[in-house]
Amino acid sequence: MILFDGRGSPSLREYLGRGLGEAREASFAIRRIRLARLDLRAEELHGVRHCRVLLGRLDADTLADPGASPASARTAALLDMAASGRLEVRSAGLVAWDPDFSVLGRGEGGTLLFGCHQFVSQQPVEGLAMACAIRDPDAVRLASVRFEELWERGHDALEAVTDALCRSRSIGDG
Repeated sequence: MILFDGRGSPSLREYLGRGLGEAREASFAIRRIRLARLDLRAEELHGVRHCRVLLGRLDADTLADPGASPASARTAALLDMAASGRLEVRSAGLVAWDPDFSVLGRGEGGTLLFGCHQFVSQQPVEGLAMACAIRDPDAVRLASVRFEELWERGHDALEAVTDALCRSRSIGDG
């Protein structure tokens, strides 16, 4: 187990980037995500053949973020994944979970991440934001089962997300 507290190395963001770079599958259950803060690079996502994101809430109103890199660079990899069919997004509606969690890979080679997910290089919150990475196959399998239960109760939101990503891209370009 690795505990991320926002102060040590590697950071959760660094670990997540490396984990995605090695994973063929990724499943994320994230209660709230700010598109303006997404910073996943093409080289981290190139090997991911199937990525599913279950959202509790999408904060599309905060697309402009002066401290972030240009939106077109941040969103290009995700839009490419969506266009290729490798990305699926569902909204959870009334389904709830706590804390956020994700599964990178499956079974023996998989990793369970739970706690505060950071998709940006700098610390996005003031104070303490903790998360854990666990590589225990039983924990990975159990989290995968729970993700499937949540996923089945969600509804497709890919079009809304890609529309918001395209808007953030044009804001960054404009």
